Amino acid sequence: MLDPKSIENLKAISSVNPSLLVNHYSDDLRLCVTLYIDKKNKYSNFETIGQVSVERSDEKIDGKSVYFVTDTTGAYPGFGSLLYQSLMIELSKIEGGALLISDRENVTQSALGLYKKMESSKDFDFIVIDKSSSNYSDEFMYEDSDKSAILNKAYFWKGAELDLKYHDILISNHRKKNLTLDQMESIVEDGDLLGEWVEINLDELIELRDRGFDDLKSFKITEPEIEY
Repeated sequence: MLDPKSIENLKAISSVNPSLLVNHYSDDLRLCVTLYIDKKNKYSNFETIGQVSVERSDEKIDGKSVYFVTDTTGAYPGFGSLLYQSLMIELSKIEGGALLISDRENVTQSALGLYKKMESSKDFDFIVIDKSSSNYSDEFMYEDSDKSAILNKAYFWKGAELDLKYHDILISNHRKKNLTLDQMESIVEDGDLLGEWVEINLDELIELRDRGFDDLKSFKITEPEIEY
């Protein structure tokens, strides 16, 4: 899944020290994976460029824990594959390998592309969810046949040295920073709004990617208006 372009994008931002923050909550009931970089702004010395959170289902499949995407997921264009791969690697460490159910209520084209990448990659596999399982869903049936095709599958990472190499580099970069709890919480909180930020700034972010992220340090995103 970590294709040459994803590696190229990661190397392009090496000067801003890309790092991975992983949070396992409440005995692995929840898991959050956050990709961030060193970048000073008005409020922080870091900028979140990708985040995905998952929650554990009540029922296992083939004896394996099952997780589903929750909260808002988002990533700068060019880093979605890396983000989901990191999530899948962390899930593989839980109870001998946990499964990920695809997004359901809101499957974006970007997310659809990621699941298709998993299905075509030799490093991933999936289990078709049985209709008798509580993890099976017949509530969300999409007109788009491509989206329906991923609806009731549970994906898992089989392992690959190259995937693990870059995952470990990102983890190591994070650990070297020795961040405070407040700093880490701030990075995750920024990630909670990232999906909306990416949507608002998608065209500009795509242009940023196409320029090879050469002006990532000066690139600014538009903060969304939040209704209370």
